[in-house]
Formats: sequence, C-alpha cells, structure tokens
Amino acid sequence: MLSIGKMGLIFNLHQNVVSYCRKRLLNDGYIEKKQRKYVITDLYKNFETTDKREIYIPFEIYNHKHLTTGAKLLWGEYNSISGGVKQYFASRDYTAERLNSSVESITNWTKQLWDNKLLKSYIHNVGYCKSQRVVVTVDFNQNKIVIRNKSTIDVNQLRSWDDILGCKGPP
Repeated sequence: MLSIGKMGLIFNLHQNVVSYCRKRLLNDGYIEKKQRKYVITDLYKNFETTDKREIYIPFEIYNHKHLTTGAKLLWGEYNSISGGVKQYFASRDYTAERLNSSVESITNWTKQLWDNKLLKSYIHNVGYCKSQRVVVTVDFNQNKIVIRNKSTIDVNQLRSWDDILGCKGPP
C-alpha cells in the first residue's frame, strides 16, 4: 500500500497525475478497491490490440526531473520505433492520436525532449508538397561500445583492450 505522494516520488510524477490515473483505472475496472487496498483485476487479459510494439521507458527518462509526464510518454513512443538507431517520422497528428493528446502538445513535448538532449537528431524536412519531422532518440544501453569500424559489441564479452582497439593499453 503506497500513498499517492509516495507513488509520485517513486515515479517522479506529480501527485495529481497519480491520483487521476488511479481514478481512471478504477472507473475502467482495471483495479478495484478492497478496504484500503487496490487490487488489479483480470480485465487487462481481455484487452486486445493490433499494435505489438513495446514501449520501454528507461530510468533516465522516467526519473528526469525537468520533463513533463507527456514528454516522457512521447520519448517512449519515439523510442518504440527509433530504438536510438532508426528514424521515427510519423506525423504529429498520428502521434497525437496514439497518445490521446493534442498536436500542439506533441510539438511542445518534442521541443522539451530536444532541449534536454534526449533526442539524437530532430530534423524538419521540407520539400515540394511535404513537411516531415524526423526524430531519433538517444540510446541508453550502456552495455555496448561502438568500435572504430562502427560495429557494436557487448562490454561483458570484452577481455582486453586488444579486443576493443587492437592495441595494448587505453587509447
């Protein structure tokens, strides 16, 4: 049993956001209140979606003190396609519909992510009859090192500097 305040501190969310989300989960039947406890119901098992993407929000994002909740969710949406490598180029209308928000909020949250250096690139391609924004998220996977030939290996598999650079000792 956690209070709204403690849950807000754990997830770095405002208490009002936690309270609103809990009320929404209660109204939709995903949780129920038994005396002073909240219990998850089996209703989530009936939830069907055609979208098979998993949204992963790392600690560095959900614990970021200067991001709004919407910006954190938007980073997760961008990262579900980008993964720090590919380009996310869906329209703001489509992204706003997926996150159930306004197009203006998507613009503000993207600017917030860019200002906090959580996007590798944010390019606005303008051309004949098209205007497209392309986003690539920052990769927070710290178990990888980029080698000079741009291949990627797991840090845990390294045995020496010879494996990394082909030379003895640090560069």
